[in-house]
This record gives sequence, C-alpha cells and structure tokens, in this order.
Amino acid sequence: MTRQVPDRLELDTGSYFVYPGYPLLPPGHPRWDYCEFSRTTSTANYRGYTATWSIAGDQLALQGFGGEAEDGFGPSVRSRRPRRLIGLLDVHEVDTPVPASWISGDLFCPSGRAEGTGWDDFIPEEFLLFRVVRGRVIVRMSAPNTGRVPDEYFRDATALLDRFAAEEGGSDPDTAPGPIEGLGELLCDSKGTVASRRLAGLLWHAGAADLGALVTALTSTQDRDVLRWIGYALNRIGPDAAAAAPDLMRALTATDDAEVAGAMAYALAGIGPAAAPVFAPMIPLVIARCGRRSDRQLELFVDNLEPAGPPVLDVLIAGMLAAQATKIAYDIAIAIGGMGLPAVLPLYAALASADEDGQRSVLARALGRVGPDAGMALDLLLDRLRQAGDDDARRDIARAVTEIGLRSPADLSALREVYRATDDVYVLRQITAAAATLGTEALGFFLEEFEAGAPAVRILIAKVLGDFGKEAAAAVGVLAQAAAGSTDRELLDALAQALGKIGAPADLLFTARIMALRHARNSSWDGDGLIGMQKALDEGLRPPEHEVQELVAVLIKSWDTTVKRQIGSMLGTIGKPAVEPLLSALDQVQHAETRSVIFYALGLIGEPAQAAIDEVVIALSKADNDRLRLQLVDDLIRMGQPDERHMATLVDVLVRSSFSPVWWRLGIVLAGFGAPAVITLVQVLDHASEDGLCAAMENALLEVAANDAAARAAFLAAVRHVARPRTKKAIQVSLNQSR
Repeated sequence: MTRQVPDRLELDTGSYFVYPGYPLLPPGHPRWDYCEFSRTTSTANYRGYTATWSIAGDQLALQGFGGEAEDGFGPSVRSRRPRRLIGLLDVHEVDTPVPASWISGDLFCPSGRAEGTGWDDFIPEEFLLFRVVRGRVIVRMSAPNTGRVPDEYFRDATALLDRFAAEEGGSDPDTAPGPIEGLGELLCDSKGTVASRRLAGLLWHAGAADLGALVTALTSTQDRDVLRWIGYALNRIGPDAAAAAPDLMRALTATDDAEVAGAMAYALAGIGPAAAPVFAPMIPLVIARCGRRSDRQLELFVDNLEPAGPPVLDVLIAGMLAAQATKIAYDIAIAIGGMGLPAVLPLYAALASADEDGQRSVLARALGRVGPDAGMALDLLLDRLRQAGDDDARRDIARAVTEIGLRSPADLSALREVYRATDDVYVLRQITAAAATLGTEALGFFLEEFEAGAPAVRILIAKVLGDFGKEAAAAVGVLAQAAAGSTDRELLDALAQALGKIGAPADLLFTARIMALRHARNSSWDGDGLIGMQKALDEGLRPPEHEVQELVAVLIKSWDTTVKRQIGSMLGTIGKPAVEPLLSALDQVQHAETRSVIFYALGLIGEPAQAAIDEVVIALSKADNDRLRLQLVDDLIRMGQPDERHMATLVDVLVRSSFSPVWWRLGIVLAGFGAPAVITLVQVLDHASEDGLCAAMENALLEVAANDAAARAAFLAAVRHVARPRTKKAIQVSLNQSR
C-alpha cells in the first residue's frame, strides 16, 4: 500500500508529522455532513484531506485542514471541473483553532533522522509522545528510537507512556475552565458576520461553567445558527447539561429547520442517560424534520444510553417502537439484544401488547438478537408469526425464531401456515432457516413441504437438505424424482448440489447432474459437479444410452470451452457406447470448436472410433494453429492408422506446422505407412531447414526401418537421389537398423 501522508502537529519546537490520524469532529456531530471529501486526489491520501494540529500549554487544538469535495462522479472518475475546497471555516464555521475536546488517545511524532539513514528511510532519531484525554495533554515525554523503527510502524507509544505516567504522574484532565467572559452578552447580540464567527469560536471553548448563559440563550434566541452552536456546546458539556433537556425539547418541537433539529438531537445525545425521559418522544420529531440526516445523532444517543444497561431498557424499547421501520429502530434492537437475558421479559411484555405488525417486527428483532436466552418468547413469536399479515413482519419474526431456535417438531405448524401464505422469497428463506434449527427432526416436514411447494420453496428446502448431509438420506428418492421431472434452472442446480452433499447413489446423482447440466449449464455447481461425474465414470459407472445422448447434446449446446472439454473427457471414458452419438453430432455440427472437442472425445475412445479418421484428417488439413493440430494428431494416433490416401494431406500439414511436437507425432503417423512413406519422409528431410523437423524425420525413418522389412529396397532407391550429407547419413543409419 502507498505510504499515506500523515497529519502535522505544531509545537513550540517545530512542526512534526503526527500519528495516528484522528477525526476532525466528535462522533455523531451534525457537521460531518459537510465532510464529503474526494478520495481520488492521491493514492497517498485515501482520507481525502490532511490536518494540522497544535499543542499550546496542555490543550490540543485543530489548527486547520484541507481537502477537496467529492464531485459527484464517484471514486473511479476524475472530473476536469474545478473542485470545491473544504476547510476549517466550511466545517467548524471558524477560522481560529478549535479545542480538540473529542480526542482521547496517545499521539507520537517522529523527530530528527537516525544516524546513517536517508530522508526516504523515515527512521527518526527519537519519538515525541503525548497522552491526550478529552483534548488535554496529561503526559508528555520523548523516547530514543533505539530499535531504528520507521516512523509509521512505531507501536510502543502506549507502553512507554503508561510506564512514564506510573513513575512521574500526570496532570489532571478534569480541571474545569471558568466561564467565558462576555459570552452571555454576545449570545444575545451576535449580529453580523464578524460577531457570529467570534461567537462560534467562543462556543467551541464553552464548558459547564457557561451552562447558565447557554440555557438562557436557548430559550430566547431565534437565530438558527446560534441555536445550532448552543446545541453543539451542550453536547460537549454532556451529562452536566441535563437541566437543559426540557428546553432542548421545546426548541426541537418549535423548529422546522433540519439543521437546528439535528443540533438539538445531538445535544440530547451528549447528555445521555440523564436525558433518557425524552428519548422516545424526540425520535419522531427528529425523523420528521431530518429524515436519514439525523441517523448519526440518534445512533449516538443509543450508544450513550446502552452502557446504562437494564435500567434504560424501558426507555430503549419505547424509542424502538417510536422509530419503527427506520434504521435507528434496528440499531436500538441490536443494543437491547446485547443486554441479554434481562431484556427478555420487558420485550415479551411489549410484544404481547403490541397490536401492529411494525411494532411486532422491531420487537422480534430485539428478541432475536438476545438469541436462545429468549426461549420463553418463542410461543408468542410463533403466534404472532401466524397473525402477521405483512411480509416484512413475517421475515423479521421468522428471523427471530431462527436466532432463538425451535424446541420440537410441534413448533413447525406455524411455519407451515406461512409457507402456504406467502411467495416472498425472503420470508420463505427465513422460514426455512427457522425450521432447519430442528435439524433432521424437521426432515419429514421438509419433505412434505417440498412436494407441496412451488419451485422457490423447493430450492430453499433442497439447500437445507443438502446441508444435513448423509443424515438426509431419506430425501434422496424425492429429490431425484424432482430432478428427473424438472426444467427449472435454479431448482435443478439446488437438487444436484443437495444430492451430491447427501451422498446419493452414483447412478441417481449422475442422472440429476445431467438434468442440471442440460437446464442449468452455467450454474455454480458446474465445476464440482462435472468433476464428480467424471469420478463416477472412472469408478465404473456406465450411464444408459439416452443419458449418453444427453451428454452429447449438452456438449453441443454449451458455450463454455472448459465445460465442453470436461464433457468430452466423460464421453471418452464412457467409450464405445458414445461413438455413434458423437459421429451423428459430427454430421450435424459445423462449429469448429465444438467439432474439435468431439474429435477429442473420439480420440479418447480410441480404436472403436476409427470411423472418424477421415473427418479428423480433413479437420487437420483445415487447422490454422499448432495447438489444434497437436490435439488432432494425438486423436488420430489413438484412433488408429489412417490409410495411404491421406498421406499427402498429412505431409502438407506437417510442413505447414512450426511446432516440434506436431512434427514428431506426424512423423510417427507417416512412419506407420511403412515402405510407401520412405520417399516422402526423405524428401521432407532433404528440404528441411529446422533442426527439430530434421530430427523428427530421422526418427520417423528409423521407425519405418525397425517395423517394415520391405522398406529396405525403398531406402536403397532413395539414397541414389539425395545429395545432402545429413539425409544420406539418416538413410544409412536406417538401413543399418532395418531387419
């Protein structure tokens, strides 16, 4: 990965790179909406911006940052239009340093350059280390780079700071600043750009000591910007701002401005559990004004309530019901579910009294997140599943049932009703998953529903039965029968895979796979399925005649060369019974690639396929590349020796080739003609300029001499008509070899 450009930290002693990179804003802050940086400016800057920080006294501050706004064309397109720059003024609305009160962690800065290293080694002489708590530096030290570690790979900062703090101590991070002088007056009179900007800057510094001035202004000002900035400040003050919660709710109720509403929600989220009573009533207000733009603030509120545990369960449940069918409802469900067993009884009570599918849906989500510990709610969930008239609710309740798990086959009746009541594939998938929690105890149920179900149901059930493996052996007959009578691509795909996983008898599995291959040729099972078919044939399976014909038909229709050749290998293994269907296919097929695979299959069959020799020779004469020539020659050799009328064609193929393996193999074929081939082989050798071709012809002549006693006369006749020494020597060696 390209080395990323780090941020910088300004100190009294100079400017340094600083690691790691921290965020520009606190979590959930509404101004994140203005941080849509382009990430296409450089591979060395995937964040899309770089920032400058500073430490003055014990305060960490954000000095500034710069990046380009995303242009709307997406990350893969670089627009030629000028890009809009984003900086501190655009996001934080000030042009002065911002106290980084949202940052807590350990920082380190590489300093100097280790002796004997270059600037591009990035190995510093030492590291400057800082521990920051809520924007205040409480420990600082320096450490020599004794291990000569490159800057960005330094991992010892925390351990070193821990040791230093234990020995030397550190400053108190909770020292509260006093009130900001003149803040109250400025809040009441912030007209004009300069005054507004100054107020925005002061409010970044506001703390608990300024709470009175902030609450007074919150109830009196109508300025939307001031209201926003007060909301941001109250969030930062946190639980100490609990007294402001009623006024924040009044401001939220009164405004129709989305940004003001988001700021009020952000303030309440920062107050946390102390603002729990307003959590549920605020959610519909915020969603109505902000829509999805408020997700960050509502999620922050949930995150801040969650650590309070069971005491806020009723608050979270009420909020979840108020937010039903939104993302935040599901975020709350996850938080509630994470509390485990204590959440079950309150959720059960809420589900029992809920009379709308939307409410039941989110409550079921939360119970599902609890998992098996929510078993006491299973009967109620199954009852609500029967009653649900909405597929979304059915899906969520069924998912909860799956996550909790069924107890006995008696629980399946509710699932059966839903199988018959919906055709929504997502609901069916969840119902199937729920039934599968019983394992093979649900086998009879699955077989009944399989036989009664539409293809969508059958596909899902077949996949589950396959996952049961050998324990679902009782399903083999039903699945095989379904495969034999189906033309549905996805169903055949699922059936073939299921039968394979269950371990069906080889003949049944082979038949199912042929059907799947016919109708689902490009499905996901092809690779393993074809290998399995070949393995079955290698182990002795021989399919009936009609299945051989089916395989040939699939070979002809398939567009995938790899699949074609795998089927060709299968037909070659089947042997003689595949010859007639393959020869018939040759008469019908003109597609060159398909014909070459048919020749490949016939070549694997060998001598029983001799009737194809003429067609192979014709194909050889038309072949325009040595790869195909080599395959066809190999096929020809396995089928048997062609007759002499093909000799001239084969010689023409040989001299047109430039590939040594073709020369050697065709030389062997020509040698098979015996004495009649001697003159032809000698002529090729006498005119050959390639050493490889010469060697192949010399080998062919030796083969003739070794296998045909009548060739001696042909050698003696040929030697009188050649002048090339190498040719004469080859003839002499052959004569010495002859019998």
